[in-house]
Amino acid sequence: VHHLGPAITTGLVKATTSDQFWFTHDLYRETLYGELDISNRVHLHGQIGEALQARNERGVDVPPSDLARHFVRSITVTDPAQAVRWAKAAALEEGNRLAFVEAAGHLHRVRVAAADAGWLLEREVLIALLLDESGYQARAGDPDTSRDLLRQASAIAPSPVEQADVALATQRLGARFAVRRDEIIEQLESALNAVTGVDLVRQAQLTAALARELQHSVAEDRHRAGPLSEAALALARESNDDETLAACLLARHDALWGPGTSQERA
Repeated sequence: VHHLGPAITTGLVKATTSDQFWFTHDLYRETLYGELDISNRVHLHGQIGEALQARNERGVDVPPSDLARHFVRSITVTDPAQAVRWAKAAALEEGNRLAFVEAAGHLHRVRVAAADAGWLLEREVLIALLLDESGYQARAGDPDTSRDLLRQASAIAPSPVEQADVALATQRLGARFAVRRDEIIEQLESALNAVTGVDLVRQAQLTAALARELQHSVAEDRHRAGPLSEAALALARESNDDETLAACLLARHDALWGPGTSQERA
């Protein structure tokens, strides 16, 4: 602390009652930051990230966005998993307060930083980042970027489980964001064929999603919605997964819509 004495005396830095120190103007901070060489800057971000994480583990409230910023900027000298972890936490926090642009930004920055640093994120991790970012971009009112992110995820998702996740994300984006319903149905059917017998939960979710899309599709396809919704519900009950069961109950509700079904739908 004594090293900050001259800076405090000249008014560059101020001390708070809680032993925190702040630059009195952003220009001072930005000027000094700009004079740091890149290597030193990266290591300082890593040290700050580690210090903030230690404070967080002691129960001190540290914004996830601060941790994300420092770990993303030090991704070449710290564990990339930390950057991903805190970027996702920051995105979730921003999304919960409806700041969807900011949420997408956290996920975009960690993807770009990893790529620039030459870190190959695990495929499952990268797909999850792309799908989450796509969802936030859609909710922020940018369906074009959202669809592009889904296409990127689809291109690197060869396994049935990953194809299922991309198809479900596409269905959530939905026709209201200018994804053609026939394209959604085709992708759901393809993913369902691939995942059948491989993953019970995703099989149920895809069957339910397909039932809902067919129910709201052209009239000649609606007859398929009822049997599919029944099959989805049976799979969901077998899976013992509450979230999946809820999705399948809603699909069954939609497929039942019509005169004389109000009691069963309720």
